[in-house]
Amino acid sequence: MSQHRPIVYITGGPGCGTTALGKQLAADFNFYYICLEDCRSNLLESIRAGIPWVSDEVRECLYDGREVPRELCSDYETVPAVIQLYNELINSNKGWTASLATAIIDEEISEIDYAEKWGAKYKGIMIDGHPLTAGNVSYEVVEKYRSSYSGLTIAISSPEAVAEKRYVNRIKAPCDDEARFSSRIKLLNKVLREFLDKTPGQKVYFENEEDMDPEEAYHALCSKLEGNDVWKKLREEKS
Repeated sequence: MSQHRPIVYITGGPGCGTTALGKQLAADFNFYYICLEDCRSNLLESIRAGIPWVSDEVRECLYDGREVPRELCSDYETVPAVIQLYNELINSNKGWTASLATAIIDEEISEIDYAEKWGAKYKGIMIDGHPLTAGNVSYEVVEKYRSSYSGLTIAISSPEAVAEKRYVNRIKAPCDDEARFSSRIKLLNKVLREFLDKTPGQKVYFENEEDMDPEEAYHALCSKLEGNDVWKKLREEKS
């Protein structure tokens, strides 16, 4: 079952190509890929759509802009991540919490379990998104899944000017400009170092340089990983 699949973390600053490289790695080496930011964005889209699958009582809370009380979620073993996020936004918490991150990961793991019942096979799980907020949330989340941690974290970096150019050019949102990049990179430079220092296991550091196109960067990363014992062991394991 997926809860026994080894977890590999992949992390990096904005504009370093972490998500693109992570998705390709996961696809080529048969890992289930979880991007926490993408999952959160999908939940936000569901909230904007009124979370169509919820009960009428919960939907009334959404229409009125009220917090969804826990008793309305009694039909679920755990409060769905989308309702957790909605409640946090209602309470002006725009950052990450450990409960939200673990709810997202647990729901994704349930998707793996379902897929495996229908014949899908995965060597492991690749999680992209740490460190969350100022980093403290990530330590709680990583600790929860410690027993499934493979012992490998992949850290992607780029020269700051290169990362800024990529970040601004990708136009994910109108606010993705130089000022936003600068504020994010200043916080992340400190938090990411702390996250990597505190996360146990082996680290593979890779610099996605300016003169690399996406294909060259991917092959260079694969070559770097081939020298890591944990990665080689993961590759040799059967799905």
